[in-house]
Amino acid sequence: MGKAEEILKKIIDWAQNEDNVRGLIIVGSRALEGQSDELSDLDISLFTNNKDSYIEDDSWISSISNEWVYSPDKYYFNDVLVPTRLVIYEGGVKVDYSLWSVDVAAQLAKSDYFDTGYKVLVDKDELFKGFKEPSLKPSIPTKPTEKEFTHIIKEFWFEAYHVAKYLKREDLWLVKFRDWSLQVCLLTRRLQFPHGNPQ
Repeated sequence: MGKAEEILKKIIDWAQNEDNVRGLIIVGSRALEGQSDELSDLDISLFTNNKDSYIEDDSWISSISNEWVYSPDKYYFNDVLVPTRLVIYEGGVKVDYSLWSVDVAAQLAKSDYFDTGYKVLVDKDELFKGFKEPSLKPSIPTKPTEKEFTHIIKEFWFEAYHVAKYLKREDLWLVKFRDWSLQVCLLTRRLQFPHGNPQ
């Protein structure tokens, strides 16, 4: 058993014994057969009937295993705020926890949120009984408008100019910064506008 599998077993054991945790799902490459390696993250969706207790007191993280470092973060599912805890445990195993209230499960079941793959690890109340089987199809981003496409092209050349400028000045820190901004333009799926939306 590898380090990640050991941590996953500890997470499942913890969830089974934690009354406020009602369900646990793993998503991402670890949920798909043959899609992960020993360095793949564990992406854990944790469903609880008392989300605030896990937000206000993060001691549960180290009760699972010794942590090296963690960072609190958040994202949104529709209008629902989803707090996250991004953790690196001893041994270098990275776990991304998403904290969900149990009452959001019904909303998720009607959506395609987990369509790229998931695996139920713990389900004390049949929360996930109505969840769709994932199609495992990658999400296809919507095409940009002409204005958005033109903007991102201009942004690319703006950043390319600065890469050359800071190379000439031998300011390698700014070269790296501008090069990353340039790559963001190339890799954009959902258009990002570093200098504001085009008017």
